[in-house]
Amino acid sequence: MSGPDPRSMHWQKNGELAVNDLQALVHRLQSVEADETRAELGRLSRGEDDNF
Repeated sequence: MSGPDPRSMHWQKNGELAVNDLQALVHRLQSVEADETRAELGRLSRGEDDNF
C-alpha cells in the first residue's frame, strides 16, 4: 500500500500536524490496524483525549 511520503507532512507552528496531513495519516493507519486500534485512532483524531 503506497501513500503520501511522511517526510512531506506539514507541521503547524504549535507542533501539531496540519489538519489534512493528520486526517490522511489517521486514515492510512486505520486501514491497516485492528478494529479496537482503528476506533482509538478515530477518537484521538477528533481530539477526544480527555483522559490525558
